[in-house]
Amino acid sequence: MTLRIGEIEYANIQPFFDKLDRPQLVAEGFQLTTDVPSRINQKLAGGSVDLAGISSFSYAQHAEDYSILPDLSVSSKGEVRSLYLFSKVPIDQLNEKGVALTASSATTVHLLKIILLSFYELNVQYHTMKPNLDEMLLTHDAALLIGDDAIRAARTANNLYMYDLGELWYQHTGLPMSYAVFAVRNEVLSTHENELEKIYQALVNSKQLSESNQYQDLSKRFTLKQGGTFDFWQSYFQNLWYHFNEENKRGLLYYYKLAYEYGFLSKSIHSISVWSKVHS
Repeated sequence: MTLRIGEIEYANIQPFFDKLDRPQLVAEGFQLTTDVPSRINQKLAGGSVDLAGISSFSYAQHAEDYSILPDLSVSSKGEVRSLYLFSKVPIDQLNEKGVALTASSATTVHLLKIILLSFYELNVQYHTMKPNLDEMLLTHDAALLIGDDAIRAARTANNLYMYDLGELWYQHTGLPMSYAVFAVRNEVLSTHENELEKIYQALVNSKQLSESNQYQDLSKRFTLKQGGTFDFWQSYFQNLWYHFNEENKRGLLYYYKLAYEYGFLSKSIHSISVWSKVHS
């Protein structure tokens, strides 16, 4: 048995997967499973995958069981353009109003709650719904969409206020926000070290090849797959941060601090365990 890899199906994490030699990995026994963030989170927590790109919030919930792979994340320093609060009224008028939430990502749901509580001092009523903007806004004053759902909705969201959560976070903290990280279950570190190093290097190589190509191949693929323009997709990928350094860590730890203070996390997170057994 070799490693089972969880792959989030959203565009924003695809630079790590687009240039993988999938037939070769499968031939060597690696298994790749694709799903939305919430279900990939569950699969890693349940042990049905060994390594995955997961919501940053999910890492905090299982910090004692996971280690993060170095220099891999989906982050932004400012706008992210795929995490939007769509609102019928200005954000500071949402107090005591209803907000519909997507169920797709714990990180972004709690980021929105932190932003509204900590930065705007708003109390709102939340309800989780399927990610359909029109249906969400039939019964709510605002709606949160993420990932590809948010990108599609933003194209036709006329007469609505749109708030980019990455931009709001950066405006109020001056810190980057990491939405997804790559985590590995700790029991794999010693039992599958060679396989872990191989898949880690494959993810790094895919990221580097995508970047050196200026994300052209990815941009063409998503223009055909989801619409929009090539220029939009290229600038979208170029705007994201795909590393995980000390500044990312500071931003994520501050997010965890606020999440704990507001009761979204049951335990305080003071450090992030990063896997270090990487050979050149």
